[in-house]
Amino acid sequence: MRKLIVHEFISLDGVVQAPGGKDEDRDGGFDHGGWTIPYWHDDIGVAFFQAMQTVDAFLLGRRTYEIHAGAFEPMKPGDPFGDLMNAPRKYVVSRTLKQPIWRDTTIIRDNTLNTEVRRRSFVHRHHT
Repeated sequence: MRKLIVHEFISLDGVVQAPGGKDEDRDGGFDHGGWTIPYWHDDIGVAFFQAMQTVDAFLLGRRTYEIHAGAFEPMKPGDPFGDLMNAPRKYVVSRTLKQPIWRDTTIIRDNTLNTEVRRRSFVHRHHT
């Protein structure tokens, strides 16, 4: 059985955003990008590396996928963070992405997310 684990950076008031730059996501007039940077601590990186040791796939939306692909695909082998992020299979949910832009990617199209997640055994359900 595989587990689907959600890993997010979220503020107490519900803002979900990666520890990227101030211009990462400006939708809806959001002007607080990069809010995690002042709170970053090396323990976060250590915890992230530990959690990633058993990851064999990512399930991403198109926007997150494009940001990650742009950051990690160009990294040369031997970069510890690049190796960690480039090794797993990637599944991206998108109706608009024309072709993969990151190695080992499968595009999930249309309204098939539930079917694809179950088929790929990301989630295991018990019926009692």
